[in-house]
Amino acid sequence: MRINNNSNYLTGYAANTQYALASATNNSAYNTPVGYLASTTGNISGIYDMSGGAWEYVAGYKDGDLGSSGLTMEELNGIYKGYVDVYPSDSSTSTYSKRILGDATGEMGPFYDYNNFNLSNWYPSYSFFVDTAP
Repeated sequence: MRINNNSNYLTGYAANTQYALASATNNSAYNTPVGYLASTTGNISGIYDMSGGAWEYVAGYKDGDLGSSGLTMEELNGIYKGYVDVYPSDSSTSTYSKRILGDATGEMGPFYDYNNFNLSNWYPSYSFFVDTAP
């Protein structure tokens, strides 16, 4: 797989070389032989942008900490049940052992620390576990 290094944050792009820096031109679109390398399947039908581009998020919350989600506990246990992952209340940005397979936090491991940065095993990209977002 190749990282999406498109500096314009366009989806479905792959770096032309394995370690290309962020650039608006040093990459190829999803529908090209190089672009396929950014897909999880290595062909046009896979999932793109699993590494690189801008920030990626998943729908989830830390038990007891709804933050600025705008959701209520009744909604999370009712109409959104099954659509939003609930992480333990003692989760932090580096407690990857609490990840849930199927929500992207489980697929990016194993995780390791390098110079106080959490890195996944993809390229290596920075990674953070459960955290609040504005």
